[in-house]
Amino acid sequence: MRAVRRHGRPLTFLRLSLKNFLSYRTGVLDFGDLVALVGPNASGKSNAVAAIKLLREIPIHGLPTAIARRGGFDQLRHRSSGHPYDPAIRLEFKFDEQPVSYYELRLRAMAGKRYEVKLEQAEVYYGGKKYLFRHSDGEFLWADHLDDEEADELIPHAGLEAVRVPPGQSVVSLGGPSFATYLVSTVLQEVQTVEINPARVAELQEPSSVREFEPDGSNTASVFESLTAPARKEVID
Repeated sequence: MRAVRRHGRPLTFLRLSLKNFLSYRTGVLDFGDLVALVGPNASGKSNAVAAIKLLREIPIHGLPTAIARRGGFDQLRHRSSGHPYDPAIRLEFKFDEQPVSYYELRLRAMAGKRYEVKLEQAEVYYGGKKYLFRHSDGEFLWADHLDDEEADELIPHAGLEAVRVPPGQSVVSLGGPSFATYLVSTVLQEVQTVEINPARVAELQEPSSVREFEPDGSNTASVFESLTAPARKEVID
């Protein structure tokens, strides 16, 4: 995943960690300028992509819809000898040369194949400040604009009481009063995967003004033409 600019600041994705997610008991995917997932069928490629898509869709469509699009919570859970485990996802990234930031989501099974958010938390370094939030058992706490020497204690902002969050919802998709959730929301929406269909790429393509790849790579020519000359040369080489 190549670095992008968000609010004028370079954003770089570093690592995706999975636990009990689909076929992954545990798994770590380190990002670089270009990450290509190759391998035989049933080796976990699609499941890694599913995790990335889930993260991207949380701020856009909400956590319940993002999970439903993956087949529902029960389908997301890794199974060992028929016993399902609760899934967790962690995305690490950074702005500029700031320390590493992260967003983490852990889900917990409930009766009736339902789920709730066991833990949702983030620590984001942006513009020389630290932004934190933690969502657990329906309670949402946050702390904004912390200096490096300040403690990491999560307190309600400006004296407000902690916000209550409905079970199964993400504070990222709800918006929330915290700048930390806004930062995480914008970061997750920058995550993108492309599952290239060679047949679609080989077809004559309509001109596109979209700088992002279509999911099947059908606007590859337009994206390539939008690159700078040095970038096009780097792709070719």
